[in-house]
Amino acid sequence: MKDRCSVGVALSGGSSRGLAHIGVLEVLGEAGVPVDMIAGTSMGAVVAGVYATGGDMAFSAKLAAQIDEKAFFDFSLRRYGLLKGGRFQSVICTLTKDRDFSQTDIPLAVVACDLTTGERVVLREGKIHEAIRASISLPMIFAPHQYMGRILVDGGLVDRMPAGVVREELGADIVIGVDVGHRGQPLSEPESRRDVVFKTFDIMGWEIAKRQQHHADIVIAPDVKHIPSLNLSRVEECVALGRKAALEALPRIKEIMVEKNDKAGAAGL
Repeated sequence: MKDRCSVGVALSGGSSRGLAHIGVLEVLGEAGVPVDMIAGTSMGAVVAGVYATGGDMAFSAKLAAQIDEKAFFDFSLRRYGLLKGGRFQSVICTLTKDRDFSQTDIPLAVVACDLTTGERVVLREGKIHEAIRASISLPMIFAPHQYMGRILVDGGLVDRMPAGVVREELGADIVIGVDVGHRGQPLSEPESRRDVVFKTFDIMGWEIAKRQQHHADIVIAPDVKHIPSLNLSRVEECVALGRKAALEALPRIKEIMVEKNDKAGAAGL
């Protein structure tokens, strides 16, 4: 008989806006909400990987704020993507302590998409930084990543907020989704070709996410739509907005936990 229902968190993609996930996880920790398992897509996979390997969320936010974008992004002349992604992967390797999935503090899943089959790929073995590099491979921005015998791209193409993965594959009783992507609100006029790409994926991501968010018991949606998608200069603002959204959701999260635990207790689970 379990003492309580397990709690899992699903972190969405959203490029630099995904740094709001750090603020959400900070609040959950401060409020005593357990996170027994975690999954992420794209930037959500980055934060999930750091969290699952015992990384300090506050330190990660400070590190992100100090990154020199010009040195961080390694531009490529290849036809498959604007960025190679090698420098990014090197940072992720350090932040996740070069660990395998078998060495995480809590169960972790990373979502990517197989470019040749169109299938969702849930990565749960091998090096965590390799899986994350695959998950962030937004077409036309990062080059695809060859891993586990597949050509993989950004998981947001098939599953922006992997709540279903947390519930069905990791086995969580309670699923908290965090979505920093576009959620149907009007979008500003694009300012560049890169902006067109991101807005296109924002719209596509919402069409996918709204059909899948029923897997979550609650969805926290930080208001970060005004923050540029590929900009690391507003880390503190992203984290603060994540904290704000989590604090607002906290009463309902605790209600859900009480309701589910009471129901499970009555059923003798």
